[in-house]
Amino acid sequence: MVSDGKSLDEADEQTGGHDVSHYIHEIEFGKHFPLATNPLKDTFIKMEDPSGVGLQQMSVKLVPTVYKRFMKKKLNTYQISYSSYTILPSILVMSNPPKLPGLNIHYDFNPIAVTHTESRENFFVFVSSLIGIVGGVFVTVGLVSSAVVTSAQTVLKKQD
Repeated sequence: MVSDGKSLDEADEQTGGHDVSHYIHEIEFGKHFPLATNPLKDTFIKMEDPSGVGLQQMSVKLVPTVYKRFMKKKLNTYQISYSSYTILPSILVMSNPPKLPGLNIHYDFNPIAVTHTESRENFFVFVSSLIGIVGGVFVTVGLVSSAVVTSAQTVLKKQD
């Protein structure tokens, strides 16, 4: 095997051994939609063992998602959730059959789909709500001003 033009033994001598830490820049399933977050984007997993060797097991759950935007085509995509754990070198050696160090990603599709739907109210619902709010403001102002005028008149009558 060769790493950067050198045999692995030569690379081990220069670097002090293999380090299977890894960085996931981005991994996506389907197209991105505005409500989604990608938990695997810019993920750095460093092997905690001083040797830098270990097996990182990742379990990725993919949830089918339909995203329906107002007045646009629906988008079929997936949302991602994941969990991970590290198998240390001492356990790797004892496993039967022995496992190799590195990254192991297991994908699982969720049988239940999620649907996000964006919608807007009818224009007439908006107008009637606006009229109700403006009418409520006028009624409240009328009640408050009537209460202030009545209390002021009562105070003036008591002073006379």
